[in-house]
This record gives sequence, C-alpha cells and structure tokens, in this order.
Amino acid sequence: MKPVRIDFAPPTLYRSLALARPVTWLAVAAGLALCIGAAVMAQRSAMQASHWEAKRQAAIVQHAPSPARATTQPIPAGQATAVNAMVARLNVPWRDLFRSIESATTGERIALLEITPDPARHTLKGTAEARNSEDMLAYMTRLAAQPFFTNATLTSHEINLQDPNRPLRFQFAAQWRDVLTEAAAGPVTVSATVAGRQP
Repeated sequence: MKPVRIDFAPPTLYRSLALARPVTWLAVAAGLALCIGAAVMAQRSAMQASHWEAKRQAAIVQHAPSPARATTQPIPAGQATAVNAMVARLNVPWRDLFRSIESATTGERIALLEITPDPARHTLKGTAEARNSEDMLAYMTRLAAQPFFTNATLTSHEINLQDPNRPLRFQFAAQWRDVLTEAAAGPVTVSATVAGRQP
C-alpha cells in the first residue's frame, strides 16, 4: 500500500516555497537567467542601433549640398497688377452689397436676374424685371437711397415681348462707396441719380 499524504495546514506562500521541489527552483533560476540575458542583449542592440543612426546622420550631413541662398527678384509690373486685381475681386464687400440689394428689393414686384460687381470701379451692374415702369423707378429710387451706394443709374430698359406678361426688363449700375478711403477722408454724403426714360 502506498503512503497517503494528508495535510490539513492552510496553504501559504512560505509553505509553498518550502515544499517546492529542487526541479522547480532550477526552472525559476533558468528563467531568470534567460530574462537577464535578453535584457542585456536588447540594450546592446539599442546602443548599436543608435550608434549606426548617428553615423548615418553624420554621413548625410557631410555629403549634403550646401543650401543655396535665396534670392529675391522683383515682381514684374504685369504680375503685380494681376495679383492686385485678384485681391480686389476677393475683397468685394459682399455682405453690404447683398444687404443693400435685399433692402431695396421688397415685395414681389421686382425680379432680380443678374448682378455683376466691378471691384476696380466700385460698381455693381445688374439686370432685373418689373411689371411696369412705376415699379422700375420705385426700385431705382430705393436702391439709390441705400446708404451703401453713392448713386444708382438706370442704364437701359425694354419690354420683354417674348413673355406673355410683357415685363419691363431693365439694367442698372450702382456705385458703392469705398469704405477704406472714406474712413480716412471723413463722413460721406449720399447722392442718387435715376436716369432713363419711361416706356
């Protein structure tokens, strides 16, 4: 009959270590030795990699061409004019233009068909349709009364015979004030010009 090991003592760390077999201790020692060896090898490998990286960087710097000095060339007059024209087109005061046009275009009596700003001349050209000449002249008066515009001019008008309602199509030009120049010059008086003939 084989001896039976009966152990009623509670399991503790000290008891587990005391009852460990020598093979277990040997396996733990071998594992620690392997971990230490791997750490040493990793450190050596990292040191060698940094050494080779430093050598590579030094070789790159040594063989790199010297940076060329930047030279400034004057911008040709044509190119400067084109750039200034583009900047002027981008700096059109759209918010004030739309606000003034929307304020003048009240009700359903005017149909605004097209607007084209000319930033160099501070002029807005537009095409609209009205039911009759009174609505057209009233619109031009309201447009000229907007504080953003210095004047508004009716440039042409004609009756659209192709449309069964025969609306009055007209073109106008309104000049807006130059905010930057006027801010330096002082207050501005607003004048309105309504030109054209009634059909």
